Amino acid sequence: MLAWGRDVESQCGGGIHSTYGAVGQVIEPQPGTNQFCSGTICVVMTPTSPIFPADVNITAGQIAVARDSSYLLTAAGQLWAWGANYQGQLGDGTRTERSVPQHVGFYPEDSRQRLPHGGSSSNHMMVVQHDGSIMGSGQTGEGQLGPDPLVSWRDSAGVTHRPSSSMLHAMALPALGADNAAVARGWVHTLLVKEQ
Repeated sequence: MLAWGRDVESQCGGGIHSTYGAVGQVIEPQPGTNQFCSGTICVVMTPTSPIFPADVNITAGQIAVARDSSYLLTAAGQLWAWGANYQGQLGDGTRTERSVPQHVGFYPEDSRQRLPHGGSSSNHMMVVQHDGSIMGSGQTGEGQLGPDPLVSWRDSAGVTHRPSSSMLHAMALPALGADNAAVARGWVHTLLVKEQ
């Protein structure tokens, strides 16, 4: 697995955190690294491997991206995530940015899971389980994770209330059913394809 490009939220997984720099700053090479930095913003210029523990087999699996975070489902069925986590999109129960890949234990270890398509601007994660059910985490302030009673409810006047704009740990979303084939994420919306 290789990653490169803007690494502002550690989405390349190389263990270095950077933040936005001032517009117009000169990007200079950093000695001994493949990064070019300007003040506090870094760009990974050449493909490099994210830093996984030595015992993790990443030679086969599925990959997905979100706005500033990255995901890998290994061939053994472990979900790993890294990068931005301000909406809980990594699903690890925190809002802590992860500069290197972290195993997300809230998802079952199952190689039959399916990661979502798209999502390059999303702050939520959804995974189709082997039985067609959906698990998800992250931003849900505009209903991205669906009509789950754990996420929102309607009062007697028909007004929708949400206890939080984010779900910090991955959890089942039963309101979406168990007959799902694929899911795709946009910035503040989600697409779902049902089994035929």
